[in-house]
Amino acid sequence: MPSYVTHLACAKKFLEYCPDFPKKYMTELFVGNIVADMVEDKKSSHFWDDFTYQKLERKPNLSDFMGQYKDKLKSPYVFGYYMHLYLDFVFLEQYWDKHFRFYDAMHCPETNYDAVHYVQVVEQNREYLRSEFFSKAYYYGDYDRMNPYLVRRYNLCISDMNLITDKIKYLSDIQEIDWDISFPILEKTLSFLEQSIRENKKEFKKPPLNIFLLSELESMIDSVAKEMARCYA
Repeated sequence: MPSYVTHLACAKKFLEYCPDFPKKYMTELFVGNIVADMVEDKKSSHFWDDFTYQKLERKPNLSDFMGQYKDKLKSPYVFGYYMHLYLDFVFLEQYWDKHFRFYDAMHCPETNYDAVHYVQVVEQNREYLRSEFFSKAYYYGDYDRMNPYLVRRYNLCISDMNLITDKIKYLSDIQEIDWDISFPILEKTLSFLEQSIRENKKEFKKPPLNIFLLSELESMIDSVAKEMARCYA
């Protein structure tokens, strides 16, 4: 899945393409945009059905979400949540399917979560052990390396997303989110990001990445933001 900073970058880009969006509801949009990741178990928050949950490539069931919340989609919080699921879906449907191949221990193509043993990065013509691929050295480390760049590239103001507990507790439109659990995780996440940005005083430039192609991620952010602007209009 994309990092939560990638999701925030998409939401910020959406605001550029949707200038009529009420600025007073930006916090609700941003919170909805990342709260699906601020949980202990992502199965329900990401609308993974039982079949999808068996796969390593877990695409949100957008139809299930719309079946429950289509009537509330004009809520900035609910719309931000939908934007999160939509970006996840596109990320897996387009980026993963283009760049990654998954194999079992016998190097046969495999998609089941527990059976994937190797991951191939197509353009590198290189194969990684699954544990190596999904590690701080590679996949997840690339998120850490690109996050400060994305914050500057999309002019994300983390301080603008400071949350007020009493206000957040009214955001109960998404039944899959338990705010007693999600609010502390969300506060801690934004605080950590704000601290890491303050500590990172490096020149604004594209970071070297081991797995991802940053230009393609930026193109994906742009295309999803445009689609969400059309959807909101």
